Amino acid sequence: DVEPKVFAELLRFIYTDSVQELDSMALELLQVADRYDLGTLRAMCERSLGAHICEESAIETLITANLYRADQLKRATIEFIQRNVKVLSSDKWKDLWRVNFDLANEVLIRLISK
Repeated sequence: DVEPKVFAELLRFIYTDSVQELDSMALELLQVADRYDLGTLRAMCERSLGAHICEESAIETLITANLYRADQLKRATIEFIQRNVKVLSSDKWKDLWRVNFDLANEVLIRLISK
């Protein structure tokens, strides 16, 4: 159930503690790191995803961080949204509000208490 390219990077990480395709596979590797409890790989993926947050990806990144309990990534994403509040006027934000009210509310509470 893991794509061959992702599995190859997982093996590379296990044997060398490095990943060549981290930026292009960070989401998939985060899923695998979560499944197999690989803390170092998980942290690497969180940093990579956090470094590439943009207005278009912020809500998806927030959802991913919440799903995989990636607290560092979640914090970075909420901080990004604090600096780029127009994310809150996007259709993706409106969808999040309808689908996961608790997560959207958490973001708003953090914004208010800023």
